[in-house]
Amino acid sequence: MSFQDHITFENIHFYAATNAATCKKPKGLVLQFHGISDSCFGLQDPDFAKRCDEHNMLYLYPYGGPWNWMNKALVLTTDRCIDVLFEKFGLEENTPVVSTGHSMGGYGALMFTLNSCHNIVACAANCPVCDLEAFSSSSDHLPRTIIHSLGAYDGSYDEIMKECSPIYRTVDMPKIPYYIVHGCDDSDVSKNLHSDKFVFKMRELGKNVKYDEVENMGHVAMPPESIERYFDFIFSQV
Repeated sequence: MSFQDHITFENIHFYAATNAATCKKPKGLVLQFHGISDSCFGLQDPDFAKRCDEHNMLYLYPYGGPWNWMNKALVLTTDRCIDVLFEKFGLEENTPVVSTGHSMGGYGALMFTLNSCHNIVACAANCPVCDLEAFSSSSDHLPRTIIHSLGAYDGSYDEIMKECSPIYRTVDMPKIPYYIVHGCDDSDVSKNLHSDKFVFKMRELGKNVKYDEVENMGHVAMPPESIERYFDFIFSQV
């Protein structure tokens, strides 16, 4: 028994928002990981959940906490929530999962593909943090969020920053389709320091990455046409 085995279908609402009450005959699951300091309780994106209903996909929005940085606890908790939903709906263990998120959640979506025990078939990330070291130096309040999440890991600071940064894990990233969208005017997560470098390194390795570089877009808030491209990718993967 693990700590996460406490999570059941009856209490999953304490740990994640889902569309379990409205999804009929699901064929897969879509994860949505939230950004730093986002609200961590309740259904935050009903449009996303509704789109999942329409495509016969389960929707799971884990309550990761505002400073989670996809640490080991969140990986285990998310994996357990997926198990609970699969068991409830009688789905096979290898049922496809699409990992998505924005900002810190985009980072989380990428890192979850590396660390989950489930069948992650694709990843979509909106304005993702890809280099923790570069990001932590961009604002005074960020280093404490990272040490809060990763400070108990074994290894030096430099080792953990690399182990937990997608930009240094491109060789290990699974060979699945990726969709990265980033606003050219993003002043919160530098496109040049994060997505540009990550996509370049992934493509150098021959990995399948679509990159939507959006003019006149800031952080996370996609224009309508980018939203539709983003969701088209997500729901075309299952």
